[in-house]
Amino acid sequence: MESVQLYPGHFLLGVVYGLSVCSFSCLPFIGPYIIGSQPGFGLGVKSVLIFSLGRLLAYAVLGALAGHLGNMVSKYLGGTLAETLSALLIIWLGYNLFFRAKVACSKKDCGTTSKIQPNSPIQLILLGITVGLTPCLPLSGILLDAANSHSAISGSWAAISFGLGTTISPLIILGGGMGWFSARLCQKVPQHNLLFQKVCGVILIGLGIKLLIFSLKSL
Repeated sequence: MESVQLYPGHFLLGVVYGLSVCSFSCLPFIGPYIIGSQPGFGLGVKSVLIFSLGRLLAYAVLGALAGHLGNMVSKYLGGTLAETLSALLIIWLGYNLFFRAKVACSKKDCGTTSKIQPNSPIQLILLGITVGLTPCLPLSGILLDAANSHSAISGSWAAISFGLGTTISPLIILGGGMGWFSARLCQKVPQHNLLFQKVCGVILIGLGIKLLIFSLKSL
């Protein structure tokens, strides 16, 4: 019962973090993806919400593991496996965006077709899970608190409460704005839309490589 009383505090911490640092730390990952494959304000907002769902799933799993493993969670927080896997997944998403997407765009119709749909909800969820698997400082604190509960269920809900708070953030409006910007690019300069998509893919690949190098240095 003691950990249940902390849930509102976890949620409020998530709100504060979501309204400030969290939006800017997630933007480099979700931003290029939206601009490269999500034309339209509505699609941009939807993408952020699906991305946030992926983060919530990751938080739920991490919280459950923390509650179940107890003090052993510190080994995860000091490890590099999650960061390495996240880096590889980001590189893979950037690869899909750069190499596999074919764009057919005109002023009347702006659509994206590819062998692997770049606007697939699955990819957005995976991107959210990827970001969620690399705990930020506030989440690390939540996980340590979840470890003290010695309960997988309590730990999971503690992390979910924090994650729900972070969804209340300017990232939703920013995502919509980036989707609107993507649609405008598609309408105004359709001949360059494929180039924009490839540039966004390169950005994601670069972020993944940077994270991979950082994780390997920590070995």
